[in-house]
Amino acid sequence: MTANLFDRGLERNAANYAPLSPLPFLERAASVFPSLTAVVHGRGPNALRVTWAE
Repeated sequence: MTANLFDRGLERNAANYAPLSPLPFLERAASVFPSLTAVVHGRGPNALRVTWAE
């Protein structure tokens, strides 16, 4: 008997397994929200702000 009832008959494949990595989240954010701010460096009105499209 397996340790977890919900793991029985559930082999790893693309539909039920994704490695935990921030890279897929960043790639999706860049494709879905290209005009939104991606990086802010510094503080105040002179802070550098870069969008995904840049």
